[in-house]
Amino acid sequence: MNSRGPSDAISSQTLCDTIPDAIVIVDEAGAVTYANSRVTDLFGYAPEELVGEAVEVLVPDGIAEAHVDKRESYMADPQTRPMGVGLDLVGQRKDGSQFPVAISLSPVDTDDDNAVVATVRDVSDQETLRNKYRSLLETAPDAFLLADASSGELVEVNEQAVELTGYSQEELQAMDQRDLHPSGHEEGYRKLFEEHVRSEGIRSTLPDGTPIFVETKDGDKVPVEINARIIEVDDRRLIAGSFRDISERHEYERRLERRNERLDEFASLVTHDLRNPLNVASGYLDLIAEELDSEYVDHVESSHDRMKAIIDGTLALAREGDAAYEEGPVDLASLAEQCWRNVEGERASLHVASTAVLSVDSRRLERVFENLYRNAIEHGGPAVTIEVGMLDNGFYVEDDGPGVPESGRDDVFQAGQSSTATGTGLGLAIVRRIVEGHGWAIDVTDGAVGGARFEITGVEEP
Repeated sequence: MNSRGPSDAISSQTLCDTIPDAIVIVDEAGAVTYANSRVTDLFGYAPEELVGEAVEVLVPDGIAEAHVDKRESYMADPQTRPMGVGLDLVGQRKDGSQFPVAISLSPVDTDDDNAVVATVRDVSDQETLRNKYRSLLETAPDAFLLADASSGELVEVNEQAVELTGYSQEELQAMDQRDLHPSGHEEGYRKLFEEHVRSEGIRSTLPDGTPIFVETKDGDKVPVEINARIIEVDDRRLIAGSFRDISERHEYERRLERRNERLDEFASLVTHDLRNPLNVASGYLDLIAEELDSEYVDHVESSHDRMKAIIDGTLALAREGDAAYEEGPVDLASLAEQCWRNVEGERASLHVASTAVLSVDSRRLERVFENLYRNAIEHGGPAVTIEVGMLDNGFYVEDDGPGVPESGRDDVFQAGQSSTATGTGLGLAIVRRIVEGHGWAIDVTDGAVGGARFEITGVEEP
């Protein structure tokens, strides 16, 4: 800018006073030639108090002398310096107190001298936030990284991130956040990063369901769970992400999946091998029944039926939990009554005292109701009365049968436990497996008239 003095460099004092930042114009000798009204709010000086003073009056005493050298060096080769370039700067108020500032510098040419326009902003709030996240970086048990939300450039990392990746802090801060992930899945990790920018949350899989991995400096792939949120620091939008190593959980899930596969295979083989001779025996029993009228035939047929029930129950118990739970809103009363129609109990009766809608896997809850109904009929007799009702955080199924002795309640859900000669001992074990699969809890206590009352709690409404 040519042939313009300090006063001309600003279109008007009124305009300058509307700017939320303090503006100070300093000549080549370091003297303040102009200050807007915002300097009073930030530094405690009236603008006229500063004019003619050395700019170092706004600099902490301990660094004022060093600031003179930096100012002279800058004036020898003035360059525009934008605000928020990562410098830790401090200003000093008239009362001697200090506060963090961000400063932009813009050189101007005048007729008499070179000058610089300094725009000063109080960044105390941002510094508080920065200190908060610095503390979090140092104390977090997981790898913690700050990345620029626009570019993905890593800004800060903690020591745990160094341990997780094998890179030094300097190497990490020269990388893009997406460089931490295995090659070959760039599109998936790009979408993951964009998703983190749009919304906060915890993720352990890519949008297509693939596990999220961090690739170490040595080329190892470590499964991680990422908890990310957006923060603003020094007018810069950042993603703060913690990376938790879930290798042990990942390995446990893999072992559990393999175990379930082997268990399912074993159960299928066993039931197949048992059903074949049982079907043969049933066929021969039919032939015997045609030639021989004996009560023992009925006893054998009952035993065959019980064996079939045990086989079916064993297979159902082994396979419970293989498929994912598909929860949705379900009317409890309608489901309870529907399940009652699937149970043989002509003299038994059901009373449903509920109108609640719960978030459940309806297919699995059908098996809960049917097994509890059959258990009530099996132990309470063909004329048993059953009631389904609501609890504060769940529901109950109660009967007026003999109940469950307190001494036997710890074992009632164990597979193979039955107090009747015809029971398989698997129905309540299946019930507990399904209940726990939902994340609920089940307990047995006394009913209102002395029967058994099964209480299922922890159930959420949709």
